[in-house]
Amino acid sequence: MRELTRDDVNAAVKGGSVFASGGGGWVDHGLEIGHAALSIGRPKLLSVDELPDDAIILTCTAIGAPAGRDWQMLGKDYIKAVQLIIENYDGKIAGVMTPQNGMSSTINGWLPAAALGLAVIDATGDIRAHPTGKMGSLGLASSIDYETIQAVAGGKPEIGSYMELVVKGTPARTSNILR
Repeated sequence: MRELTRDDVNAAVKGGSVFASGGGGWVDHGLEIGHAALSIGRPKLLSVDELPDDAIILTCTAIGAPAGRDWQMLGKDYIKAVQLIIENYDGKIAGVMTPQNGMSSTINGWLPAAALGLAVIDATGDIRAHPTGKMGSLGLASSIDYETIQAVAGGKPEIGSYMELVVKGTPARTSNILR
């Protein structure tokens, strides 16, 4: 385990810029969220080898339609979404990971980790931007025996588009709701 630093933020955003091949968010947003994480706490990076086999890890992603009008992504929304999962899961969360490496998506879980005392896990989901979607979910989308808990927080309160939502069910059903 080691503490993430300013150099790690810069390296993660730079590396995500290459691995995402033009996707995965924006450089400025990645730097903003990464530096915000360091300003409110000291997020710790853990290898999956440092976790017990039964550790629960949240995948933190940002989904939406960036080409749409009147959208926004605030750091407090990243934190709130993780809080909603913690409040609705009957167990302990060990840490957070990203679904993909990208300019800002690599940093997705760092802010909630710093704010809520969780670890950042040195792993990616299925290397896609949409673990909640039917094309992602780590291969679990077709399983009717797997229950997922997913949360969303975001939007602009000043225009009435802010919402918070928690859904439980199969990935195929919950992803339809969140999208």
